[in-house]
This record gives sequence, C-alpha cells and structure tokens, in this order.
Amino acid sequence: MAPGITTTGAGADRIDPSITDRLLQASRAERVAVVFPQGDALFGHLIRGRGALRALDRRAGPYLVIDETAPGIAGHGGATGGRFALRYGLCLAEFLSAESLPPGRFSCPDGQEWAAARELLLRPWPAGARLLRDGSQLPPDVTALAGLWYGLMGESVIVVGLLEPRGASARVLYRAATPRVSGRAYAGRVEGGELRARLGSAPAASIAVRPAADGAGAELVWTSADGGRTLHATLTRAGPVE
Repeated sequence: MAPGITTTGAGADRIDPSITDRLLQASRAERVAVVFPQGDALFGHLIRGRGALRALDRRAGPYLVIDETAPGIAGHGGATGGRFALRYGLCLAEFLSAESLPPGRFSCPDGQEWAAARELLLRPWPAGARLLRDGSQLPPDVTALAGLWYGLMGESVIVVGLLEPRGASARVLYRAATPRVSGRAYAGRVEGGELRARLGSAPAASIAVRPAADGAGAELVWTSADGGRTLHATLTRAGPVE
C-alpha cells in the first residue's frame, strides 16, 4: 500500500522509483498486490505505477496493481480508508484467496461497492431487524427513504435504513466502519421532512436523513453530541441484502 524507499544523498532525501521496481521484480511471493495512490506527497507525487507494471510483467505469477489512474484513491494513506474498501476491497480479497489464478495482471470489476458495504457492515444481518421496504406508511415527504442506503462519510463506510416500527416509533438501522464497526438499531422519528435518530443515550451523536434534491438518492448529516461538528454523506440505494 504506497510502497517505496527514500535514500539520503548530498544532504537531502532522494526518491528512486527504480528501487521499488527491482524489489517487486525480485519478489519470491506467489502473488503480489500493490497500490500506488495518486497525489502521494511522501514520494514527491511521482507516477510509479507504470514502472511497477513493467517490473511485475516480467514475473511468472499473477499480480494486482492499482495505480495512479484509480479515481478517488489519493494520498499516501489512500489505500487504508473506506473509499478503497468499497471500490477494491472485494477484489483484493478475491485476488489473495482464489484457489488458482493465471499469470499476469488481475483485473478488478466495477460495481462491487454495495457488495463490499454489505460484507463489512451487515454480515451477519442484525438480529431482530426487519427492513421497512414499503414507504406507503410513511409521511409523503420521506416516502422515498424506505429501504436500505449506503455511502461514505469521509472515509467511513456507512449503512442506514428504516426498519419496521415497534408500536408508533420509527426504528433506524445505522452501522459504520470507522474502521471499527459500530452501530445498531435506534429509535427514530420523522420530523421536518427528515428521518432523525440519536445514536445512543443522551449525550450522543445524532443523524438526520432526507431525500436528495434530485430525487435519486438521499443525504445524511451526522452531528456530534455537543453539536459542534457535522459530517455529510451522499447515500446510494442499496441492492439485495441476501
């Protein structure tokens, strides 16, 4: 994950991409996975993926390279957060665990984001939680919020959804990987065109979820217990839970 070596010469640190290329080519590992995030300031914003691809292509075994062309994977720690987990987590797991692979570059398919969020946060499905799929019993301004949603809040993967109520109270499922997985079902309420829930006994952080202005998604606002900090997330409707 953003590998490299700096060497000191003439009184200053120097970055030599060829050292990394030689180490990759000489590796005796059966499989090699390497990530070069774009905009890696620690290594002087150098483009290093092209050299690594040439070096690994000379090996006999399979390899996975996620290089500077990967959208949204940026900074020296770009491979350590939720954005990377959603886009490449399942691909990396498959590359490392597959019983056998042909030699050469391993490709990551698109469209695995929901599957990755589901594996991170909903395996197993929370006991006793039953998803509210029909929004007809909700006020008209929040009907679209029925079902399950996922997204990124900063680098945290989140899942939020309406559950079947107990009595007159709404229930909200909220789980987050920050990277520690936390969250459960919380009591909620519909107010001012939003679904709101406090994430624990007061004082505690709270969330507010509302339909997006374009009608295609949803938006979440997380507020700290003291009200002094807010975080925002754009949510996408989730696929099947099974």
